[in-house]
Amino acid sequence: MKIKFIAAAVAAVCAQSSFADAGFTAAQAKIAQAVASGNVLKLSGASAMAGSIRSAFAKTCAGNKIDAWFINPANITSGTGNFNLYVCTGKDLATTNYPASPFFANSADHAQVLIVSHAGSASSLQGAVGADVALLQTSLAGCNTTSVANQTVQGVVVPVYGSCTTATTGANAKSIGGFSDVERDLFASVVTAGGLVGVDDNNIGNVETTASFGGQAFSVVVSRPLYRALQAAQGITAADCLNDTVTLNAAGTAVTAVTTVGSNDFTTPACQPSITKQQYASLIASSNAESIGAATNPWATVGLPAQTPKRNLRLARRDDLSGTQASSNAYFLNLNCASGPHGGGIDPTAATSGSLVVSLNSGTGAVLTAVNSGELSANKGTANDYVIGVVSSENLLRTAGTFDSFGFLKLNGVSPTEDAKQRQSAIDGRYDFAMEFVLHTNSNDAGVPKDFAKLLNDLIGGDPSDVDSPDLAGVFALPLGGLSNAAFPTRVAKGTKGGNNCSPALNTF
Repeated sequence: MKIKFIAAAVAAVCAQSSFADAGFTAAQAKIAQAVASGNVLKLSGASAMAGSIRSAFAKTCAGNKIDAWFINPANITSGTGNFNLYVCTGKDLATTNYPASPFFANSADHAQVLIVSHAGSASSLQGAVGADVALLQTSLAGCNTTSVANQTVQGVVVPVYGSCTTATTGANAKSIGGFSDVERDLFASVVTAGGLVGVDDNNIGNVETTASFGGQAFSVVVSRPLYRALQAAQGITAADCLNDTVTLNAAGTAVTAVTTVGSNDFTTPACQPSITKQQYASLIASSNAESIGAATNPWATVGLPAQTPKRNLRLARRDDLSGTQASSNAYFLNLNCASGPHGGGIDPTAATSGSLVVSLNSGTGAVLTAVNSGELSANKGTANDYVIGVVSSENLLRTAGTFDSFGFLKLNGVSPTEDAKQRQSAIDGRYDFAMEFVLHTNSNDAGVPKDFAKLLNDLIGGDPSDVDSPDLAGVFALPLGGLSNAAFPTRVAKGTKGGNNCSPALNTF
């Protein structure tokens, strides 16, 4: 099937006379300076990697400090917006080992103002083609001029501005590529030999794939009511696993507080219910959609008794452009991995059928919103409070501003959240729902600088020997380039798939 991308434009930087916040004014001036110098790196790709890219960019900044962060849509307190723009003053080359291009080419002393604009709404496939992409406009029209929240990036507090609008006028902005959760071949089921509809001069065959030095785990997550039901069905009755509470606002439309008593009910392995790979595959396979939709109890396959009222199976999945979805398809359904005369790949369910209610979400934040919604007053205790989906394990439960009321499930009895960074079981090879991400650029575009790969690639995986290297939840380095699990057992994986996410991970010797 062909895909049509909806592209938006990046507006030109424009002067604005006064703002309510002096920091906003200073950031606007820096943006103008960076644009005038050509120091703007436009990236597309996986929304799940937004935090990784943000921390990587901070490492290139003076003092490891981003001066300002602009986000759209405005989910400020969680930082899960799909359009992000970061601005800072770059390090002098004397203080960094990372290459000058593309940022520092226009300066003798290299300490210039830099911008990274990252769009994740078009997901991993858009990063793969390096295509026209919707980016946060650099005019900042409509942004809140007073920072509405602060976030910590690389240990430094950063002012965050929100409610920025996006522009649809002028020429489309060309992404130079970006990171993907998985390689381009795992999107084979959603592209055609003729290329991608709506993307100029781009064909999937022209995409260059560079293996990364990092990987990340993924987790099956469920709404709080479904989590509690699974605990009961699996005999998890310890008081300390059942005493966390959630507080809603008066209207019951948002969670305003989550109180943890003792261990966290939703991340502590002893408290977590488990789902098997076979069970989750059975829930999401298109070949089962009709029978699930007509079932008296759609949740029987995961061991839940029939409920009153009957619970729908709400599947909050990503759309077909998503690397998270491609990862789920490959891991659970063997899609785009099965080869040979027998094949064996199965398409995921993509449409609602009776009691099977499917939503296709364009970003990680939208999946989290859907899963969290099971606890809200409009859904809890009704047919719609059982929600399930997959997100990358970089998504820690939010405990301020925007609160999360979902839980992580064990997969085949192994927890993805054994440690605070939500990666140790994947590093050890005991939890195998993990992918190695890649960098994509398009060989058709002569304007794509190839050496920006090192600038970000080294940073995304993280260098455990560098105390300033990003240490990101859910993300780990691979045992390549002299790194080893023996030297860094909490940062470097024991094995690698060798850049092929259809392959099993093999330990290095």
